[in-house]
Parts: sequence; structure tokens; C-alpha cells
Amino acid sequence: MPSRRSTLPCPTDAQLLRTGAQRQGGTRGGESRNADHDAICERIRNSSFGFELYFIEKSVLEESPEERERVFNAMWGQGGFSFWRVNYQDRVFNQEAN
Repeated sequence: MPSRRSTLPCPTDAQLLRTGAQRQGGTRGGESRNADHDAICERIRNSSFGFELYFIEKSVLEESPEERERVFNAMWGQGGFSFWRVNYQDRVFNQEAN
């Protein structure tokens, strides 16, 4: 008989990424985003990922450890794909930066 652990489904990226943005009341500023709908759609059309997400246009190696920590915590707090997709431009492509 297989162990219970081996039969549990793996969490999806969306499930893992969403944990950083869970808030009391379940809102994420929807009213203010609705008011800016047209501008948001324009930014999404011009983005690389089809989301309103953009790389930080400098190397992670240019930042002090304290600034990196502040930026990472801010991205984690935004939730969604922020920490995964919005990050220093070289974090994914440069082994030293990763």
C-alpha cells in the first residue's frame, strides 16, 4: 500500500504564490483597481508576461543585502506572481545573482 504522502497532490504554482497575499477580509484593493481598469489593461498589453508585472531593471548584485531583503519582502507581501515574475532582471539568468 502506498504511503499517504505519495498520494497527495502537489500544490500548483498558483497555490504556492497566493500565500504571500492572503489578507484579512480577502480583498486586495479591487475597488481602486476597477477605477484604473483602462490603464491597467494598457500596461498588461505592453508587458512581457501578459500580467501587470515587470522585472527590476538592475542587477540583484548591485543592491545591498538589506535592500534586497526589503525588496523581496515587499514582493512577497504583494502576493500573486510578484515574487516569482517581478524580480531583479538577472535573478533567473545569472547563477551568481540567484
